[in-house]
Amino acid sequence: MKKQTVLVFVMTSLVACGGGIDSTAPSSAPAASPMAAALDGRSYDVTFEAPDDAPKKDTLRFSGGKFESTACTALGFPEWSDYAAQAKGNEIAFQATTRHPSGTTLSWKGSIQGNAIDGTANRTMNGKTDILHFKGSTSL
Repeated sequence: MKKQTVLVFVMTSLVACGGGIDSTAPSSAPAASPMAAALDGRSYDVTFEAPDDAPKKDTLRFSGGKFESTACTALGFPEWSDYAAQAKGNEIAFQATTRHPSGTTLSWKGSIQGNAIDGTANRTMNGKTDILHFKGSTSL
């Protein structure tokens, strides 16, 4: 029974991060920006909403000009990817691209105001792109 529980967790996590083969994935990630340091040391607990699936939990982390989705890392994505950030008044907009070795990519775009974060992750897997929405707040 325990093996089935683990399999269910991995399969539901695939909804957010993917892990399939995609030969149409872009080949460049945004370079870390000077503003990226403003997000370093922060982490956010988020909930993903994906088409035709129940909401999923994730933690997004920023450190040393790098970005991580802990749910995606658990599925074989690299632990850290470069991100870019830009201040717009009291909001910080960021973007990052994470790539699984099999070819699945997630193009992240989000904004942070105070302790709140929201945005989208465009997941391209097997030639198909889905838009995943996330929102959450600072991790305690």
